Amino acid sequence: MTTAYDLLAAHPFLSGLTARHFGAVAVETTLTVAVDGPGIPQTCEQDPELGYDLTSGFIREVVQRLQATRRQLLDLPRDEA
Repeated sequence: MTTAYDLLAAHPFLSGLTARHFGAVAVETTLTVAVDGPGIPQTCEQDPELGYDLTSGFIREVVQRLQATRRQLLDLPRDEA
């Protein structure tokens, strides 16, 4: 069965990306979590509730970023609601 993770990993813009492509700098005390990227699909199959939570969080973040990009492209003021 094809999962959302399979489709995402096969996406031409994302295939071949590794952890070295992403980074962050904490400016205050921060809780961080390291995950085994390639092991996520198997973990989500074993724990569907975790899989749902991860997918929901990922989708929320993607939507927020797409909306921010749209606002920038249209030069719209930010809606605080």
